[in-house]
Amino acid sequence: MRHSLVLMTTLVLMLVTGCGSGNGGATEATGTTATTMTPQGKALVVYYSWSGHTKEMAEAIQANTGADIYRIEPKEPYTNDYDTLVRLAKEERSEGKRPAMAKAAPDLQGYDTVYLGFPNWWGDMPMLLYTFLDSVDLSGK
Repeated sequence: MRHSLVLMTTLVLMLVTGCGSGNGGATEATGTTATTMTPQGKALVVYYSWSGHTKEMAEAIQANTGADIYRIEPKEPYTNDYDTLVRLAKEERSEGKRPAMAKAAPDLQGYDTVYLGFPNWWGDMPMLLYTFLDSVDLSGK
């Protein structure tokens, strides 16, 4: 059985969802017929979305793959003000902060494939994603 961990920024989520390359979980267009590709084994879409774009892409991947879905949320919600968020994200990154999550991460033991979606903040994942990754075991994924 093939195991995989798929890390995706919003752009990659859009590419996989809209015009996949035949990898598990992608939609592949051939001529005028589109076929849905599914991952081997049980899959989970894990995502964080600030503006809603990554949420849309995560839900599209879920719809195309039949995967379960889990939204990462910060314990202290981020501001809705973009400029303030940019400053905060830069500060979190430069200080290596690990913001607390609102709820515990799901148990990934029963999953073969994990899709991880997130916005790109300062050329990297939001530090909240590092909090998530620190709290899960991705062995065999």
